[in-house]
Amino acid sequence: MEYFWAVIVSVILLMIVWGIVSSKIRDRRVKKATAKLLPKVTQHFEAGRLYNVFISHGQLFKRVRFVGISEALGHKYSPLPFPLTQWVVLQQEDGKQLYIKPESIRYYEDADAPNV
Repeated sequence: MEYFWAVIVSVILLMIVWGIVSSKIRDRRVKKATAKLLPKVTQHFEAGRLYNVFISHGQLFKRVRFVGISEALGHKYSPLPFPLTQWVVLQQEDGKQLYIKPESIRYYEDADAPNV
């Protein structure tokens, strides 16, 4: 009876470790199965190409270039939350730059056929 609690705690810890390991093994199997079915895209968009960008509230920006993502504030602890400090920067053909929240982009497509 003196080792009863030690056995119970050991069994509980063993079950927790088993759950973590089995979850990782299952995730690895899902990743392998997905990799076999779907090809991996290495680069989403290219510099110098034009895209049509569709925004979540229905607006469309035609023939824009992705310039980049604005830098977060230099402070380690910013007074603003992440969504208010980083923006996707697009450039229109007339040179105007658009600053859009990353989560507001619904999708984008090639404006021109790729040079293949």
